[in-house]
Amino acid sequence: MLDKLKVYRLEVEVVNGLNKDNYGPFTALCHNEELTSVCNRYKDSLGWVNEPKEDGIEGFHWGHKIGIHKASLVHLWFVNKRVMKDLFDAGFRLSVYLVDSDKVLQGETQCAFHPDNATLIEQLDFEQSIEYGYGHRSTLTLEPLRELAY
Repeated sequence: MLDKLKVYRLEVEVVNGLNKDNYGPFTALCHNEELTSVCNRYKDSLGWVNEPKEDGIEGFHWGHKIGIHKASLVHLWFVNKRVMKDLFDAGFRLSVYLVDSDKVLQGETQCAFHPDNATLIEQLDFEQSIEYGYGHRSTLTLEPLRELAY
C-alpha cells in the first residue's frame, strides 16, 4: 500500500461554458474576470512568492496543481485576514486532497501534483481555514495574521 500525503490547496471552481476546473488565486483571474480584483489583492498581500521551480519543485509542468504538503505551512498563505475573507466570499475554499506520496513533487514551501492522482477529501470554509492554518503553525514564521486594510 502506498503512503498518502495530505495536500492543501486554496482554490475556486470556475465554470466556463461546458468546462469547469478548480484554480488557485494566481490563475483564477485568467479564467473569470470577476475574480481579478480579489486575486490581485491576495497576491499583493503575500509579497514575494517563489515560482514552483524556484521553490525546488523539479519536474513541474503546467498540468500540475500547486498546493502545500505540510499542515504546518498552510498559514504562510494566510497573511491578511480581510483579503482572505474576500477570497472566501468570492467562492474560494481550502481544499484538502489525498495524493500518493510518490506522485507529489515537493519543494521547500509548496508542492505540485496532477489532479488525476488526487482525491478531494475535504473543503474548508473561511473560519475553518483560519483556525486550521493557525492551529498548525510552524516556527518558520511566527508573524501574526495581519488585519490590514486593502
